[in-house]
Amino acid sequence: MKWHDGQDFTSADVAYSIELLKKYHPRSASTFASVTEVKTPDANTAVIELSQPAPYLLRALTAAESPILPKHIYENTDPLKNPNGSAPIGTGPYLFSQWERGSHLILKRNPNYWDKEKPYVDQIVIRFIPDASSRSVAFETGTVDLGYRSPVALSDLDPLKAIPKLAFETKGTSYSYNVFSLQFHLDDEHFKNLKVRQAITHTLDRELIRKVAYYGYATVTTSPIAAGLKDFHDPSP
Repeated sequence: MKWHDGQDFTSADVAYSIELLKKYHPRSASTFASVTEVKTPDANTAVIELSQPAPYLLRALTAAESPILPKHIYENTDPLKNPNGSAPIGTGPYLFSQWERGSHLILKRNPNYWDKEKPYVDQIVIRFIPDASSRSVAFETGTVDLGYRSPVALSDLDPLKAIPKLAFETKGTSYSYNVFSLQFHLDDEHFKNLKVRQAITHTLDRELIRKVAYYGYATVTTSPIAAGLKDFHDPSP
C-alpha cells in the first residue's frame, strides 16, 4: 500500500500518527491514555502496548476517529499549520483534487489503488449545502445523489420517502450514534440538589419528545451510550 504521493505506507506512519493524535486530537488524550508505546518490529507490523485494558480502542482505531497520517509529510513541521490539512495525501481509493471553501470538494479516482478494479466511480463531488431545506430540494430534483446521517430536516423525510427514485437506508451507523441528552448545570444552586434533578427528569415524557421533536425517528435510551453499541450499552433503567 502506498500514499497518494507514491511513498510506502508503513508501521512508522501508524506509530507516529497515534503519538500525534494523543497530543493534538481533542479526544485522543483520553482515548489513547493507556497506550504506553507503539512498537514497529517491521514495516508491516505495529504493536500497541497498553498500561491497562482498553476495549474501546477496537472502535477508536477507525479512520474517522484515528486517521493515520503520512509521517514523511508531517515530521519536523507544525501539524496544525501543515499544508496537508487543506490538501490531504492519503492511501484511499480517491485522490484529493480540489477544495472550494463553502462550495464543494472534488475527489478523483486513484489509479494506483491496491484493489485494482476499484473504485468504480471516476470522480466524486462533495457539495456543502448549509440549509436543510435546500438539501431536501437537491434530493428531490436529483441535484445530489447521496447523503449521510439524515442530511435533510426530519420533517422532510416522509415527503421525500414518497418519491420513488429515492432510497433510504438505516444501516451504516454502527460505528457512531448521536445521543441527545439533557445536562444539568451543577453550579446552579437548585441543580446541586439531587432530588431536584431527579424530579425534573421524571417529569420529562421522552416518548412524546421522540414523536414530536424527532418525528418518530429516534430511539429512547436509558444510557448515554446508545443501544446500538451493544458491547457497551447497559439497557437497565
